Amino acid sequence: MKLDAYNKIIWAVIGTGAILGFILVIALSLAGIFYSQTKGVRVEQARSLKPQGKVLVYYDPINLTQSPYTMIPVGFKVVPGSEAATGDRYNIGMACKRCISGSYSGYRGEFNNIVFRSKTDNSSFLLLDKKGVITSFYYPSHEQGEKDNKKDFNFLLFSIVEDDTSGDGVLNDRDADTVYLSNLSGKNLIKISPANTKLVDWNIDYDSQKAYLTLRRDSNNDKKFNDHDEMDIIAVDAANPQGAVTLVDEKTKAAIKAILNK
Repeated sequence: MKLDAYNKIIWAVIGTGAILGFILVIALSLAGIFYSQTKGVRVEQARSLKPQGKVLVYYDPINLTQSPYTMIPVGFKVVPGSEAATGDRYNIGMACKRCISGSYSGYRGEFNNIVFRSKTDNSSFLLLDKKGVITSFYYPSHEQGEKDNKKDFNFLLFSIVEDDTSGDGVLNDRDADTVYLSNLSGKNLIKISPANTKLVDWNIDYDSQKAYLTLRRDSNNDKKFNDHDEMDIIAVDAANPQGAVTLVDEKTKAAIKAILNK
């Protein structure tokens, strides 16, 4: 009799535990379903509200006082996580800083194009008709004869990345750039810098009407432009931009190195 009573107590305890365990499993399952459903809705809502692709960015218009056009620099930003954020050879438009060279003002940064907007009608055109990155551009910052009787150079200067010379799959400021001059209407682009170089700085000699460009070239062929590379200086005649001349030739460079190595 005592054994039967003992067995009944054990089975009662086991039955009660099983029922409680079953109830607990059901409760946890329901809670998990509710949590996953509400979490899934929030995730899907976030995804549906997320914009995709590239967003154009327009910088402040630049009024060219001696030109019939206004310049509007253009860049773009890529929405993180979008398809445009990966596998694209184009750069991301970046903020820029203003810089001045003599009577010229300009900007350094990364721009994807420049819109030239007519001041007299609704017409406009783009500086570039293909992918590229404008790493700097300069324009006259005052009207003819306004500053110390200095003569204005009637051209625009652009440094433009056209090829992925670094091999990283993206066109950006790490690549070589090409320096171009154009008229004040942004037309008739003329290449004035040698290949595989990068514009460091430039200035103007008003007496000779020449522009002097300091260029860094990839002298060690490592596909980078840094302090390990040599520099060149070229002179460009405003009246004849095609005839750019390197001021320090290879023979003179060798002589300088020979003296330093003594």
